Amino acid sequence: MISIKAPHMGLNDARAPVRVQMWNTWEVSASDTKRHILDWTACVARGAPGGKLKEIVISCHGAPAYLQLGEGFGAADAGLFSAWRGLVDKIWIRACLVGRIVGPETARQGDGAFITALGMTGNGDTFIRGMAAAAQAYVVVGTELQSSGRYTRTAPCPYGQLDQYEGLVLSYPSDGGPPNWSQRYPSVYNANPTTLTASHPNSE
Repeated sequence: MISIKAPHMGLNDARAPVRVQMWNTWEVSASDTKRHILDWTACVARGAPGGKLKEIVISCHGAPAYLQLGEGFGAADAGLFSAWRGLVDKIWIRACLVGRIVGPETARQGDGAFITALGMTGNGDTFIRGMAAAAQAYVVVGTELQSSGRYTRTAPCPYGQLDQYEGLVLSYPSDGGPPNWSQRYPSVYNANPTTLTASHPNSE
């Protein structure tokens, strides 16, 4: 498990398979607009002890350079995260593939066949660098499919914690530069693009 620094906030999209529980936890509906999501999170941050959040966890479905959070955030929306500038130190993204760069050089890596079968495109590196620069916050993101062997919506992650990532994880600095830290965890396997299922590699 990963311990999240308090005061923290969890944004759980209603369609996400796993929920997190934080000092402030918000269930984001599919109809919530980008502006509402950003503004309400900023409001919570200003009301936190010290007037800001240490860390935010976003739990949602994802795709390369895309977050299915409310109405959705894509590559063109990275700059909107300036609404969080000065209000959060680090953003953790618990979502599949968001940091992935889709291209010929990655097509054969791990779950590349899954990505190709679903016709996914996008440059997650550009998206996350833009988000980090706009928010002036560190951003931690996975590049591969994510899963959970233990936690669900009805059995959420323990308070203040996030379950282990799968595959390659990258941490981006708050100036929007290239990743300055990485960690490779076991990857999911037997990913099926028809049933949207995969085998989980660890106990979390």
